[in-house]
Amino acid sequence: MDDNYHSYLNRVAKLTLPDTYATQVSTLQESPKFKLQGQKRVPVEFSGYSIITPTANQDPVNSQLYENLQQCQEQIAKQVAPDLVALVSPEGFHMTVADLVWADSYHSLADQDPTFEEKLRQQIAAGMAGYQSISSEPVRWQIMGLMLRPRAISVSLVPANEESYDRVIAFRRSVYQNPGLMDLGVEQQYHFTAHITIAYFGNVQQQFDQQAFSHTLQDLNLQWIEAAPELSFSRVELRKFTDMNNYQRAENWPIANI
Repeated sequence: MDDNYHSYLNRVAKLTLPDTYATQVSTLQESPKFKLQGQKRVPVEFSGYSIITPTANQDPVNSQLYENLQQCQEQIAKQVAPDLVALVSPEGFHMTVADLVWADSYHSLADQDPTFEEKLRQQIAAGMAGYQSISSEPVRWQIMGLMLRPRAISVSLVPANEESYDRVIAFRRSVYQNPGLMDLGVEQQYHFTAHITIAYFGNVQQQFDQQAFSHTLQDLNLQWIEAAPELSFSRVELRKFTDMNNYQRAENWPIANI
């Protein structure tokens, strides 16, 4: 399902173009993952599992990158209409390597089988065991620019080299093609688009200057072009999330060197 290397680069490059922003900004939707409480949007319960890079609060290697992302999200919040965006906690910044199960699907499977979560962890460990890294060097992904999704703002990433892309895709294949995982009802649902989410949309029904918002994104992208910051990692982890600010794991949960 995932793209080859060159197709991925071509597809993701288009996500940060001014024309793309101009088209997408008129189709934004309020995210159900946050709700207005008083004057502030707070995360609501949204549970599931995914395989991610270590979260920012446990990732000193990429501390400067995550500091830059925090500054970026704060700049966005200052320049847009009130309640247009809800910022995610910088401590939880990460890149998702493999989505697994979430929301209604997660609750349905867990309700049907009280041992579902234990079985999920076992099958993720089995899938990870089927992957053998071809290098001891970290994989490296570069920030391409800000990316709009219908309900969120993220930064998109492209691999710094073909090997970094191939290693991530090979790892995803080992996880998703594990028959035991599929027997649990967990399958790949999306093409891979590497990103780090920094905000979700709030009240998009209000009147706001869509053109100015697009220009804000374009201006902020200049800092990524000039600095070309990288996300470097060699480890990924199974994590359970309870909302979009909290990603948890126990010490004995599966991890993999990628």
